[in-house]
Amino acid sequence: MGNTNQKYPALIACHLLLAMLIGLLSGCGKSPTKQADTTEQTFEVKADVLKKALHFNGVIKPIAVTNITSPVEGTVEKLNVNYGDTVKKQQPLMTLKSSKIEEDFQTEVTNYLKAMDDYNEKVRKFQASEELWNLKFIPKNDYIAEQNAKNESYISYMQSKRKLEQMMEKLGFKENIEEVNFENYPLLEKVLLHQQDNLIIKSGAAGVVLIPEKTTSSEGGATGALQEGSQVKAGDVVFAIGDLHGLAVNIDVDELDVNQIKVGQTAVITGPGFADITLKGYVKAIQSQAKNDSNTVPVFLVTLAIPELPAGALAIIHVGMSAKVTLQIKQPEVILIPIAAVYQKNGENWVNVKDKATGKLMPTQVVIGETTLDSVKVYQGLSPGDRIVYSR
Repeated sequence: MGNTNQKYPALIACHLLLAMLIGLLSGCGKSPTKQADTTEQTFEVKADVLKKALHFNGVIKPIAVTNITSPVEGTVEKLNVNYGDTVKKQQPLMTLKSSKIEEDFQTEVTNYLKAMDDYNEKVRKFQASEELWNLKFIPKNDYIAEQNAKNESYISYMQSKRKLEQMMEKLGFKENIEEVNFENYPLLEKVLLHQQDNLIIKSGAAGVVLIPEKTTSSEGGATGALQEGSQVKAGDVVFAIGDLHGLAVNIDVDELDVNQIKVGQTAVITGPGFADITLKGYVKAIQSQAKNDSNTVPVFLVTLAIPELPAGALAIIHVGMSAKVTLQIKQPEVILIPIAAVYQKNGENWVNVKDKATGKLMPTQVVIGETTLDSVKVYQGLSPGDRIVYSR
């Protein structure tokens, strides 16, 4: 039997031509493949400082407060000022009537006269001992003993004198205490017979008269807003003098946030009562010990100072108004890249970094962390200045 390929060459050529035509016709019947519509993106890596805001509620206070306390127990006989008045230093605030004042005054006068008499006697004895010592009639130890006795009596005399001066100042005496002695009997009689049951309490600082915060004295008395006839105890805070050259706000910060706050950190203060005014302050102090209530999370008292106020602010902002405090917390620098730039391979995270010299793409493994809506934080694998390429 002969070779078919040699016997029918024309027939084989016809079959091949027919197959080619069928293939071409089949290809023409299909729609062309659509390429993916992708755009190459380039992103330059850089380190950013992220900020987060902490928000707190507080109350407007003076930037500084001087508390005025009652030195004795008594009854308010007369109020010289109203709450909200502006006063000067040493301006009379009220008159306090107390039977104990006279008793204390008589005691201080007696102690002063005794101390003065004792000191004068010790001075005379020392002068005599000094003369005898110079003549070598007494031993040195006797001379030194008299000298020490004189010095000790002088200290007691000065302490007693200071106490009486303070009381005389409170009672409104104009006399010079140096002239109050046994030799000047008319003045001594005038002082002793002076009515001492009224005590004038004066302001220890210039500022605005405020109702003191509720306080309790060592004897159990408490004060708030005073009126004529009010009873006060020794040590009670009867007035608070507020310095309104600036303002302050106290906030409570829980144990989770307190270590993120630093002294000197800036703050923004707003409030519903002064909606059109924004105040700028700073963290002045952070209490080191928490206020721990068994029913709440431990909180730390943080004081904010507002040293400068906009013009006319005090006509709108008043002590006791509520305040909203915003603190911007700086966090360490981080690298954020688009989420779309990260792909997975063998269970690891990778990005394509363009080589600066050759322009080639270099697969680079990265360690990623928290994400936002479109970004992811990179902990390892990239450095600022790297350029990553991805499709989206």
